[in-house]
Amino acid sequence: KPSASTSSKSLTVIITFDDNKSVVDYAYQSLSF
Repeated sequence: KPSASTSSKSLTVIITFDDNKSVVDYAYQSLSF
């Protein structure tokens, strides 16, 4: 890995809906590099 003075962040949000458009699954993941 190359060292860097700045850090970049990746944000991922996954939402799963059922047939009635209701939220059945909510996944939140924050990655720091």
